[in-house]
Amino acid sequence: MENNDKNDITLERIRQLMGGISQEAFAEKIGFSQASIHRVLSKGSPSLAMLTAIATTYHVSVDWLLGLSDAKEVRSGTATMTYYEAMQALHKLLFDGHFFFDPDYSSYSDHLWVADKILTGLLSQYKNVMQTNKETTEYWLAGLADDFCLPLVDINKLNDTFHSAFEANKYDLAATLRSLTESDNIEGY
Repeated sequence: MENNDKNDITLERIRQLMGGISQEAFAEKIGFSQASIHRVLSKGSPSLAMLTAIATTYHVSVDWLLGLSDAKEVRSGTATMTYYEAMQALHKLLFDGHFFFDPDYSSYSDHLWVADKILTGLLSQYKNVMQTNKETTEYWLAGLADDFCLPLVDINKLNDTFHSAFEANKYDLAATLRSLTESDNIEGY
């Protein structure tokens, strides 16, 4: 593939990610000036720093941006993991025997400590539901998809505001999560 073809693919894919937003809005979103975006879109190749910023912001691979791969989306760590996905993963780990709940925290020397108050609440509910039967547990987990398909919240910001939001939302975890993620004070990872 010629270098110009690769550059055309890169520019096409950047325009695709931009969608209908202005160069100025796109530039602000990725942390560059509007002039630098204009220069790239009209003349040539984005810098490695710009490619990295675009890939990070839009959760796409740099290889995809450069036309080296058709694999567009990249997910690493908990960057885009939702509470629902986290609970699904924990459920699988439990049922595959990777860890266990200790009901009184007295018989094990190592404990799983969860800093995220929303996950703590979900795990508490999960533990209660899990004591019924597998079908009820599966049904409860599927129900989380409606209210908990929001990204994990930055723990450092969450702990400062969780209790007041939880109280304000009448101790409803789903409503608390929605209010925290809609707030200007809390953002996902």
